[in-house]
Amino acid sequence: MARLSIFLRDSLTSNILVTETQQKTMTPQDPYRIKLNDLIREEISDPAIVLTADLHLEEDLGIDSLDKWELLARIEEEFNISLGWESLQKVDTVSSLYDMVSDALKSL
Repeated sequence: MARLSIFLRDSLTSNILVTETQQKTMTPQDPYRIKLNDLIREEISDPAIVLTADLHLEEDLGIDSLDKWELLARIEEEFNISLGWESLQKVDTVSSLYDMVSDALKSL
């Protein structure tokens, strides 16, 4: 199946790339991705980067361990969840970050 990409916009500075397949399976909880993109965007230095699920946090976005700590704190505060540093250390892509937050929200 061809992957049609659709950009959803939350604000002028935040984009989220969603494939046609993902759009069909989106649940009411998926808007968390838009806010999560905003939090990621605060940690990257290049505002022109379009965030996609396959980007690596460190290699593609330049998010180092200190940035991850800050991102973790913002995510936990924004979503009122507890993730722990150990779980964030396992996250290497935007997609895996989405999955980690989604799993934490489902367990609420």
